[in-house]
Amino acid sequence: MTIDFKKLNREYDLKGLNEDAKEARKNGGSFEELPPGEYEVALNSLELKLTGEKSKNPGAPMASFCFKVVSDTNKGRLIFWNQVLTQGFQIDIVLKFLESLETEAPIDCDGSDWEAFNEMLLDVAECMDGVEFLLEIKENNKGFRNYEVIEIYE
Repeated sequence: MTIDFKKLNREYDLKGLNEDAKEARKNGGSFEELPPGEYEVALNSLELKLTGEKSKNPGAPMASFCFKVVSDTNKGRLIFWNQVLTQGFQIDIVLKFLESLETEAPIDCDGSDWEAFNEMLLDVAECMDGVEFLLEIKENNKGFRNYEVIEIYE
């Protein structure tokens, strides 16, 4: 298999990944998911990605969220949430979450275009730059995590 380095450079920010790796090492190295609870966070990144080759549905669209904890003993830790978007209820989960962020970015999905959906995600991320909020992580009876904005700090 030939590697398309131009495509890799477009899709993956190696400099940013290296910075994230240094941060992870500084915060204890290996990734251990934070337990359910409430965390003061900032939105670190939000974009449309594709599921990996080893997933049940390789190449499927997913909303990829990364939050950075901004206080307490977990300060600096990252929380990742990837929501696959192959069913209507999954898109609804993401849209409801985006609406709860109360940004000035329009939250609308007319279903016409994935590029437009990604632009909406990027617009929300831009509006959330520097905004901190209280994020609650709950786990349902099937072991799936649910994410809810409890309070947005001014």
